[in-house]
Order: sequence, then structure tokens, then C-alpha cells
Amino acid sequence: MDQQSLQEQQLVALDPELKTIARKVWRGTLFWFVLVTTLLVGSSVFSVFRLRQAVATYAEDWVTVITDSLEQQLQITDALYRRLAMASVRVLQSKLVAFGAPNVSAMPIRVAGQWLPGLSFGSTSISSMGAVLDSVTKLTGSEASVIVKNDRQLIRVITTVRDTKSRLIT
Repeated sequence: MDQQSLQEQQLVALDPELKTIARKVWRGTLFWFVLVTTLLVGSSVFSVFRLRQAVATYAEDWVTVITDSLEQQLQITDALYRRLAMASVRVLQSKLVAFGAPNVSAMPIRVAGQWLPGLSFGSTSISSMGAVLDSVTKLTGSEASVIVKNDRQLIRVITTVRDTKSRLIT
């Protein structure tokens, strides 16, 4: 046998060993590839989870700060408007009492289809005091209404409040 055929025989004999080695190397490479890929995917998922958690915490904190600030602003606004409303009521009271003491007359008035007790200040009927309410509105910047209680109902007798067509509401 010549040298070339001997080498071929040795290669054929080595071929199963080479295949076994190649399989082991391929399996090892595949194992490391899968392991590294799994670690990368796992760390990515963990990072995304932590990021979501951080964003959610930040958003909750921000919403709490905004809510607290808004609540404080609303409390301040409420206190200011209460003071303005009470000042307007005092102005209206002083202007109405200037006509005389309030009294309920025996002569009822008709408002919004209902008969109500006639309210007057001194000898002036409340239904003729539109100019007084207008002056309160101009002075205070707030609307003015006089309301009469009839049984269990509160009924607006006179007002400066207007509807969308600029008509006085009764």
C-alpha cells in the first residue's frame, strides 16, 4: 500500500472520532450560546421590569404632588370666594335695610306662576328693587338674588342672574 491510501484509511478511521469531537464542540458552543442568550434576555426583562417600576413610582409621586398642590389651591380659592360672597351678602343686606326693616306684607306677589308672601323693606316691595341688586352687582362683581321660602321651597323673587338669552331668571 502506498502512502496515500494509508493516509486515506487513517482519515476514514479518524472520521468517526472527528464527528464525535465535532458534535461535542457543537453541543458545547450551542450550550454557551443558549446560556449567554438566556442571561441577556433575562437581564433585559429584569431591566425593563425595574424601569417600569421606577416610572410607576415616579408617576405616583408626581400625581401626589400635583394633587396636593391642587387641593391646596382649591382650599385657598374656596376661602377667598367665601369671603367675597359674605362681603356681597353684607353689602346687599345694608342696601336693603337702608329702605327700612324687612316685613312680610299681607298682599302676596306672583313669581314664576306661584303666589308668594309679599316681602318688603320699609314700604318698598322687593319686586321693585332691581336697581338695588344691579348696584350690588356693579359694586361687588357678584350676582345678587333675593329668595323667599314658601312652605319647603326656596323661590327666587328677584335677581341679577340672566339666562343665555340675557333674560333675568325667576
